[in-house]
Amino acid sequence: DLTQDAVIEYNADGRISFWNRGAEELYGFTREEALGQIAHTLLKTRPPRPFEEIKSDLLRDGYWEGEVVHTRRDGTVVVAASRRGLEGTERGEPLHVLETNHNITDRKRRFRAVFEQVPVGIVQVRLDGSWVRFNEKFCDILGYTHEELHTVDFQDILVPEDVERELERGARMLSGELRGYSEEKLIRRKDGSRAWICVTV
Repeated sequence: DLTQDAVIEYNADGRISFWNRGAEELYGFTREEALGQIAHTLLKTRPPRPFEEIKSDLLRDGYWEGEVVHTRRDGTVVVAASRRGLEGTERGEPLHVLETNHNITDRKRRFRAVFEQVPVGIVQVRLDGSWVRFNEKFCDILGYTHEELHTVDFQDILVPEDVERELERGARMLSGELRGYSEEKLIRRKDGSRAWICVTV
C-alpha cells in the first residue's frame, strides 16, 4: 500500500484476491467491493490484444506489459501502463497474477494535443502498412481528408520505385538491425502529383 500505482492480484479465473489503496484511489472501488470480482469485468478492461493472447504470453514468458483502457466506478475512462507477472504456476496454469497499473491518462492526453497541434505531419504505421494514427497536417500534405486517408495505406502514398526499399527497411527495423533513418523522399498525393518531404523514422 506504499505505492501510488494500482496493485491487483487475482487467480486463474480472474477473481481479485488483493486490491491495494492505489487501486481504490485510481478506480474508485473499495477493497471490499473489488475482492472476489472478476478483474476485467469490474474494470471493463479494453486490452490492446485478445485476452487469450495475453494469457499465452504470461504462460510462456512469465510476464506481460502493455497499455490497457479501464473504466472507473464513476464511468470515466483511464489509460494505464499495465504490467502482469505470474506468482507461480501449476501444470501450466497460473496460480496468481500480480498486476500493477500506472495511470498515464494525462500523458496520453498531452501527447494527443501535441500530435494534433504541431505544424508538421506525424503518422504512426503498423508493420503491415496500415495506419495507427495520423494528424491533420499529414492529411493536408497528402491532400486527403481524415476519412479518406483511412481507406488507403502507407504503400499507397509511396512512389513505385520506393516500395521495395521501404519494405526492406521495415524488415531491418523489425530485426533490430536498423533503429531509424532520416531522408528526403518523394510521395504521391491524392491528385496524383508528387511532393518532396523530409521523413524521420
